[in-house]
Amino acid sequence: MRRYILSKVGINMRTIILTYIIFILAADFLHAQFSMKPKPLDEAKVFLLADFGYSYRVNTIEGWLPEEKLHLLNSELGLMVNINSNFAIGSNFQVSIDLTHENDLYIYGKLRFRKWFSNGMSLDFAPGINLGERRFYTGSMDFHFFDWLAITAQIEEEFRWLGRSPDKIYPIYLGIKFSSIPGLGFNGGGLIVGIIYATLWIIAGGSGN
Repeated sequence: MRRYILSKVGINMRTIILTYIIFILAADFLHAQFSMKPKPLDEAKVFLLADFGYSYRVNTIEGWLPEEKLHLLNSELGLMVNINSNFAIGSNFQVSIDLTHENDLYIYGKLRFRKWFSNGMSLDFAPGINLGERRFYTGSMDFHFFDWLAITAQIEEEFRWLGRSPDKIYPIYLGIKFSSIPGLGFNGGGLIVGIIYATLWIIAGGSGN
């Protein structure tokens, strides 16, 4: 199981790296004004999306364990382009860890649309799909009070097997996330912890424990 999950993560990591190389080269080719912080068009053409937060499942799913996908730790990285003074479009990858059910890992690819209300206030809508073996759809909406803090709501369309045919289920999550420079800092710290954790996990799997 460990080898299987790690191989899936490895494939997705290569996809992530390739995608961002293409984005960066395209931005450089267009001589775009780039910002490490989300900013509207009068301050930046292209900006980095770096969110880190926590979500809690608020509804009960029949057939799931009570703790299954109950507490999620989420990391999101991507790039967005301001197409005018009101709207931005882009894409991002989201990595979610189920903190209460065997530390399951989920990786999503998302499109993202942003409506600017002011320099720090915005509303994001992001439909996407899980990139693992069990494909299912997701969609999230984030309201940014400031450029560094947002509340988020996310719904997923998953499947469960009750009998011979699958039934659709819709887990709903509410949460909070840090964006901009705080989000980038949390993502960096989370990456370091994740590397340490994955190394220990591989060692433990290799030793048969």
